[in-house]
Amino acid sequence: MVNKNAQETIPARGFLSGMKEITDHVGYSDATVLKHKRAYPGMPINQAGGIWVGDPEGLSQFYRDLAAGKTERYLEPQTAPAPPVTAAVPEPEPQTAPAENAE
Repeated sequence: MVNKNAQETIPARGFLSGMKEITDHVGYSDATVLKHKRAYPGMPINQAGGIWVGDPEGLSQFYRDLAAGKTERYLEPQTAPAPPVTAAVPEPEPQTAPAENAE
């Protein structure tokens, strides 16, 4: 159950930092949040340098989806989008006419 005052728990920086901010936002204990993360690796929280960080809007959506039984998309870990491919395309080599034999 997401905290009824969830909007009040979103820091100005736009993300939740630390398990306390995450649990205050969602209204569940550390143990429950971590159990959900193990069961749903795609849940929008991750550890960065030993500190749990979370997306408040993503967490609210996660718990709405969990309540509705729509958890398929959270079964795989989140992956960052691949950076755009900017490899240089090689210049075509100039065509030269074959040398004619002057015999």
